[in-house]
Amino acid sequence: ISYTSKQKTATQVTFPKESYEVLKDEENSFRAPTATLTDESGNAIEGASLEYSISENPFATIDSKTGVVSFITNPALGSATVTASYAGDNTYSEASASYTINYIAYKEYTSFKDIKIKAASGDKVRITLDKAKVVYAYTNSDSQIEAYVRNSDDTGDAICFYNTGLNIKQNDILDGTLKATYTIFNGLPELKECTNTEAIKVTTSKDAALPKEITLNDLTDNSCDLITVKGVLADV
Repeated sequence: ISYTSKQKTATQVTFPKESYEVLKDEENSFRAPTATLTDESGNAIEGASLEYSISENPFATIDSKTGVVSFITNPALGSATVTASYAGDNTYSEASASYTINYIAYKEYTSFKDIKIKAASGDKVRITLDKAKVVYAYTNSDSQIEAYVRNSDDTGDAICFYNTGLNIKQNDILDGTLKATYTIFNGLPELKECTNTEAIKVTTSKDAALPKEITLNDLTDNSCDLITVKGVLADV
């Protein structure tokens, strides 16, 4: 008796990305990605089913058939790995792929100065704007609004708003709780990618901001602000 062993066709399971960030209180915005199953030539395998699983975690469960992720009540922060597995059959070999969910929260700050001292670049931050003043704004070469904003309770401390999604201009007044990403670009502290632009009230004002008078020694502490430097003699 003789027989010929048929080698199974290799398969591949893929997700669009390797990791996803989900923010506390914004869970509804997360749409779990669907895995794709293909053969070694990149062709979809019709009729094949995948099984989804999620690692032990304190915040979510998963539908094993669809891969839909559901967040539990009162979840704790943490990370989890979602895996899609194909068991294979007589023709195709088994395969699997995973992605990571990082479930994080906004860090609360009371002032721009507090953010610049304590936050790390890439942190998700939340701060209440109370009659914050746009001391200067322009549209850059990438068609993004770049604005320098001074919060009223910061005694002149300011920060750059870059690509926040807010349609703001010089002298505008901003009120509301801002959710954004803090970054440092070329040494400049920035807030960008605001996720709740609808929560920010923008009031047009004709009153220009008054410059803050500082000395040369205070320049670093007053980046992004409108200033005048005293005690400087220019030789021209």
